[in-house]
Amino acid sequence: MALDLTEIARSSPPIERRVLGNGTVIVHQASPANQIVAIKVLAPIGSVQEPAELAGLANLSIRLLPTGTSRHTEHEISLALEANGAHFSAEAGKDASTVFLLSTQAGFAEDFEVLLDLLCDPVFPDKPLARDREVVQMMIREEDDSPFNFTYRLFREFLFGSHPYGWPSLGLEETVARVQREHVVDFSLRQRRPESLIVILVGGDERSSIVDSVAEQFLKLPPLCGEALLQPPAAPDEPANHGVREEHREGEAEWIVSGTFAPDFNSEDFAPFRVLDSVLAGSMDSRLFVELREKRGLVYQVGSQYTPHFRCGVYALYAVSTPENRPEILRLLENECERLKEEPVGEDELERAKRYLIGRQIMGLESNSGRASALGIYELSGQGAERVCEYPQRIARVTAPDIRRVAQCYLNRFVATITTPRLPDIQS
Repeated sequence: MALDLTEIARSSPPIERRVLGNGTVIVHQASPANQIVAIKVLAPIGSVQEPAELAGLANLSIRLLPTGTSRHTEHEISLALEANGAHFSAEAGKDASTVFLLSTQAGFAEDFEVLLDLLCDPVFPDKPLARDREVVQMMIREEDDSPFNFTYRLFREFLFGSHPYGWPSLGLEETVARVQREHVVDFSLRQRRPESLIVILVGGDERSSIVDSVAEQFLKLPPLCGEALLQPPAAPDEPANHGVREEHREGEAEWIVSGTFAPDFNSEDFAPFRVLDSVLAGSMDSRLFVELREKRGLVYQVGSQYTPHFRCGVYALYAVSTPENRPEILRLLENECERLKEEPVGEDELERAKRYLIGRQIMGLESNSGRASALGIYELSGQGAERVCEYPQRIARVTAPDIRRVAQCYLNRFVATITTPRLPDIQS
């Protein structure tokens, strides 16, 4: 039973939450079973707040933090973190910017000092900025080399139009090229305001002094100036476009991405839609996988991608096949969506989907870094980090009528993007 797995999820250590005098929130969960300490510093500022002409600015600003401070060069920072075997990363997504440090209890004090230096006093030298602009542009080209990533990017542009959710968090080659040092400095100040920071700390035991030292140091962070960011535009109610967008590209297979809007992360429909996705396309036991690949042999790959942002969710079904199979694939995608609206999901199928989702969450929380990520998402969303523990119960409570209701509500207004081989490629 799915409910059996929820008992496993309840057994984790309690979550402590502190709000410091400067507004910074500290969330701590002990992890006495190992010597690893994971710390994530999150700010509710991502690509959704950047201007369209500078798409990629949020990510570039946060990834440039370790390129030097007033006291240490980029090389010195790298050596200091390497000395204890620490792992450091920084990136921005749609709704948030994240700095992540993975260390050991023995080396944490030294590594944490480096992290604080990066948050308090980055200088953003010109040469690393020029280098990282080129690196990000190369990453964008590499993303587009993947047929799925390329088609999915075009799908989001087609669905969202000019809304910031429509462009990649990395930005576009031409917009990243426009980013200058003054843009980075200004945006970084907004990303590092103490009053908006959320610090997730996973490690040590419940009596550990680590959390006290972290809180003490974050309370000393200097107040940062910088103009307040504009509120991002409201999530759209309707797709920006309709129908099918077709792109021709070198290759042999045809990639289909068809989707629509879905529940956001804070929606009460989030859990039922997760289960719906698992039933429809989210696993190798799903209806589309069995129908399109196992029974009919129409596709090389089939699956889904449900991305619940904080302001809007996106749901995409994808299939990889040949151009001649396209009409039948699109017909079957539509048929399975309509079936969910009209027929209740069977008890065994529903139970398998729920067990799969709860099991995935339990496995994802096994590592301190995975637990820090989950706690951070829930705290940043406004629900509170402790809501992580409620996820298995939320999934277990989903019923067949719940799935039918969300299918009727959300599985409408689909748009599609198709990347298909050029005619010479097909003839060859």
